[in-house]
Amino acid sequence: MSTDPSDNDLIERRILGKLTEAEIRSFDARVADDREFRRKYRLITTFPEMMSNEAKLELEERKLAAARAAAPPVVEKKPLRLPKARILVWGGVSLIAVTGIVLFFIFRNTDKGDENTSVGENVVHDTNLVKPAVVPVKDTTTVKQETVQQHPREVKPVSGQKAIALIDPAEGLNISRKETIVFKWEMKTDSFTRFYIFSQKSNQVVFWRGVRLGVREYKVPGNYFYPGKYTWYVGTKEDKRTFVISE
Repeated sequence: MSTDPSDNDLIERRILGKLTEAEIRSFDARVADDREFRRKYRLITTFPEMMSNEAKLELEERKLAAARAAAPPVVEKKPLRLPKARILVWGGVSLIAVTGIVLFFIFRNTDKGDENTSVGENVVHDTNLVKPAVVPVKDTTTVKQETVQQHPREVKPVSGQKAIALIDPAEGLNISRKETIVFKWEMKTDSFTRFYIFSQKSNQVVFWRGVRLGVREYKVPGNYFYPGKYTWYVGTKEDKRTFVISE
């Protein structure tokens, strides 16, 4: 291969695009006619490392410039800025929403606290909707009395606790199963207590409810019970009364 410096300079100028149109025509004609020159041109074109240092540096710079020109422009993203008025509006709406949620749960818990008994007590809130746990039958001589619900161990009265004065129904009152029984008493305690109804026939608790301070009556449909005699009291047995359920 010829090592003529002028040939190398000519080929580098051709690769870098520095030849005029007339020089390009003369260069292409020489490539077509001169086999050795053609081979040198292809070799330097394939391996730019054979070029001079100045030519290699200029070629790299041109490649970088071309890559930058071909790359899509970078658009700088600006942070989203809401107008101050819109920020104030959104802040107010969020505050109102949070306040509403807090008030909802506060009133919800308050409503639960106003019920007659605490959580976990066996309570019927609307006694007019209470249905008999056992379907009553007229022939009470052939049906065994069953308890309405399983009752835990009876709570013994606190030592020194005063009895709660019972008001209604009167002792031994005969009540039809078609009536609603209204139990009334005068509260004498300052803490949670319980209201009990026992069946004298089976000597078992057939009805009980938790009583909060301030509650002084319960309404229970008469058809909740079988015909028979029952005893009821509130808190302790120091003051208790009986009543009779009939058809």
